[in-house]
Amino acid sequence: MGFNPQNLQKNMHEIVASEERLETGDEKPEIGKQLPPKGRGRWVKRIILGALAALGLILAVCIFMVWFLLQAPQNVAAQQSFVIMQGETISDIAQRLQAQGLVRNGFIFQLLLIFQGREAQVKAGDFMLSPAMSAFRVSEVLTAKAPPERDLTVTIPEGFDVADIDARFSQEGLGEANEFLSALFNEAACADFELIEPCSRAPVGMREFEGYLFPDTYRFRKDSAPQDIAVKMFINFENKLSGELREEILRQGKSIHDIVTIASIIEREVRTDRDMKVVSGILYKRLEIGMPLQVDASVLYALERSEVKGQKTSSTLTIEDLQFDSPYNTYKYAGLPVGPISNPGLAALTAAIYPEASPYLYYLSAPDGTTVFSRTLEEHNRAKAQYLH
Repeated sequence: MGFNPQNLQKNMHEIVASEERLETGDEKPEIGKQLPPKGRGRWVKRIILGALAALGLILAVCIFMVWFLLQAPQNVAAQQSFVIMQGETISDIAQRLQAQGLVRNGFIFQLLLIFQGREAQVKAGDFMLSPAMSAFRVSEVLTAKAPPERDLTVTIPEGFDVADIDARFSQEGLGEANEFLSALFNEAACADFELIEPCSRAPVGMREFEGYLFPDTYRFRKDSAPQDIAVKMFINFENKLSGELREEILRQGKSIHDIVTIASIIEREVRTDRDMKVVSGILYKRLEIGMPLQVDASVLYALERSEVKGQKTSSTLTIEDLQFDSPYNTYKYAGLPVGPISNPGLAALTAAIYPEASPYLYYLSAPDGTTVFSRTLEEHNRAKAQYLH
């Protein structure tokens, strides 16, 4: 076969055309054939650019979502109180902010504090926040150092009565002596609280709010009005008495006022949660059989409220004390006293709702704080001789 110049020229044209198609992407290389270096570089470049574009889109979406979650939850300017207690974690605070509609996302808010380096700057206190605030603004408010004279932290122990609470507030610089007590006799103070007995229920002079001022550690502004302080304590009581506890009280056919009264007695009589439940069972058993409750704490409360207040210097009751005429005297009158004798904590309230059955009918508190239980009056008298004399 001879050399043909026309065939050579034709082949050269086909090779040049093929390379041009590969460079422009009009023709894919055959499987098994190596891609020319220039064409292979173009494909790698396209893959990298596509991946970068996808990552950029994902990053843009993430940035938008974070930005959105840092914005104000609602355009509602009304402020609300947000209380941070001592020892609360940043995680708990962030989740409560979300639950109250003050931030869009608690986790993102927590990350914001960490990113800002402010997670250790959040202090306990009562802060005024609004759903119209962005997460950045909420962060500023919670980490701003309040003037030392603006806020006061006051702890009200379980078992304090209203007179004790009034004295504690005045000692801590929160109002004058008897100022808080005077505010409690204002009927308007309890109008909006469903769990508190109507002010007109009790006789004139009775402490209608006793039992409903929930013991806790509170943060108040130094210039807080006594009514505002009482309202915060009422709200705390309503929040602590959960829906589950209220449903159980209703199921048992009891009233919240009676439960609070029993709990107030338990709070003043015994210390441990277990003893509270047993004593609760004993008190209910006495009520069922028509036996007077015979609670020393109720007589002491009656004496403290009377004109002889200040003359009683010992917690030991005399025969004359036991005959003192008062609707709070559970030695003289059967049944529950007219109202609570202290402000009980959650453990005492729970014990009043869930009493523990036992074979006992009597109990006493030994000087070391332990509770001694007895089945019969004879056993009880022996215990009194052993522990109280």
